Amino acid sequence: MSIPTDSPKENHIKTSKMVIIFNMYFSIVIPVYNGEKTISKALTSVANQKIRNFEVIVIDDGSTDSTLNEAQNFVTNHPDLDITIISNINRGRSVSRNIGVIAAKGDFICFLDADDEFKEDHLSEFSKAISSYPEIGFFFADGETHRQDDSWEKFSGFLDRLMQRGDCWDVEGDYVLFNDSFPNTLALGSLIPMCSTAIKRDVLILSGLFNPSFSVGEDFELWFRISLTNPMVAINKQLSNIYHHEDNTSNPKNSYRNTIKSLAVNRFILESNPTLNSDLVQIFNQKISKQLSSLLYYASYISPTEVLMVISEQPVVKYGHSVFSLKQLIKSILKTIFKRKLPQTQY
Repeated sequence: MSIPTDSPKENHIKTSKMVIIFNMYFSIVIPVYNGEKTISKALTSVANQKIRNFEVIVIDDGSTDSTLNEAQNFVTNHPDLDITIISNINRGRSVSRNIGVIAAKGDFICFLDADDEFKEDHLSEFSKAISSYPEIGFFFADGETHRQDDSWEKFSGFLDRLMQRGDCWDVEGDYVLFNDSFPNTLALGSLIPMCSTAIKRDVLILSGLFNPSFSVGEDFELWFRISLTNPMVAINKQLSNIYHHEDNTSNPKNSYRNTIKSLAVNRFILESNPTLNSDLVQIFNQKISKQLSSLLYYASYISPTEVLMVISEQPVVKYGHSVFSLKQLIKSILKTIFKRKLPQTQY
């Protein structure tokens, strides 16, 4: 992944007078696109950290609003912080995060989305965890979720939900140590919040960074890839505020598009990891099969021809020992459409 070809001096706006570079520990990477309403709040949560051994890298992903001005004003008003702003053309979150990682000077990378926040003990808690487990290259913590619905009402955050999926962990005080079977649990779906991670820069670089092809599930794909070769430790504390905004995902057309994108991620994981154990292969095949079945539901909302074309591009999908062929999929789509068009009989 290459940094934009513009001159770094022209692209970077820095203020750093009080942070000593060779003591740098954390690099906080913040990608932002049209975040004029939230970027200052996110940066303020960083400024309120209890420790100061960090730098901040803001990557403006071609915003068309006043995001860049808001970030620059924050820099001007906080000369005690080491903040770099990189202005980039719009290339997506994955590219922006990769640019931030490459530009970073810290040993550990912390990601923060512009509409989320760190709690004030975020970095200090990660610092303690790193000191306790110096051999670990991937740490994450729980996050406090703020939603407009009650879909997670019975869960206080992410970590408890993740731990209920399987017996793949041990607890040591405030820390959860995941064992070698954790990839099987993680494969069911990522519950590792982007803004609650602290990852060794070297681990990210060696793992290949975020795949720029994905705009949905890019974090899940990278976390899973890293979990195959790196042990992980979680902090059983909520160290970030994560805001889930209304994005019309309940709209069938939006759900259809997101299903297509998630399907591509799962297919990529299977095809790019030929040595996955049989349990993982089965998990991903089952996920793909469910996603293909979901497309059947959307067939009456989207062009049936388009749905058929998408499904026809997929290899045969295994349901354990049985096979769900393209012929069966087409049959199911037609049946689904026919049923939806039938008038409801009143009894």
